[in-house]
Amino acid sequence: MTNLKSHPVPTYAAYGGVPTDAAYGGEPQYIATPFGWVKNDAEYKKYMAQKQQETPIPKDDEQPNRQQNQNNAYLDFNGRELRWHQNNEVTNLWKAMSGQPNYQCKEYDSLKDKGPLPEGKWLVRQSQHQNFYKDQSKFDQFRSEYGFGIMGKWRGGKDSWGNNRIWLEPAQGTDNKDRAGLSIHGGKEYGSGGCIDLTDKMDEFTDKFKKYGRDMLLNVKYDKDCW
Repeated sequence: MTNLKSHPVPTYAAYGGVPTDAAYGGEPQYIATPFGWVKNDAEYKKYMAQKQQETPIPKDDEQPNRQQNQNNAYLDFNGRELRWHQNNEVTNLWKAMSGQPNYQCKEYDSLKDKGPLPEGKWLVRQSQHQNFYKDQSKFDQFRSEYGFGIMGKWRGGKDSWGNNRIWLEPAQGTDNKDRAGLSIHGGKEYGSGGCIDLTDKMDEFTDKFKKYGRDMLLNVKYDKDCW
């Protein structure tokens, strides 16, 4: 995102959060991204549209569950479990949740900060992994932990995110419902603003993902309308 200017957390965030505005379609004026806070303006939306078009997605004969690529791993999420597929079988699964309680239905997938991750194909990149301790300063760690849920690069601290998070990118052809800042992360309790929440199993997943050492494809398909 080198063509976008990163902003500090707006000072008015301390007075109730980042406001919405009619000029932004009722959306937040600033968006939290792996690169910091950026203004949710036309330049950011153009960047996201271009990014989605440039993101490659495997063709049908390149899908990781095909026999010729059986050593490739991929992920799927059905609303209740995140599953790791390799060698034509599910090798690991973790209980998971996306969306806030009472908003975990497909009909809410366009509802920002409450609804679940939209269905489709998402990219889980090694470069998008962040660790609470390694990827922010001691000062930012303090702000994140004791910033009343509205300050720091990890707002809400480890109770909200856990020790690790991995930002997600919509693959080409996936409708992200104009939602951004979505990830796989941990935390104290199940529930998220649209991310996949693994709570205390996130470190286990992160360790496996980092040892695998390759970007992965995540298929999101809910097996029921609500769960």
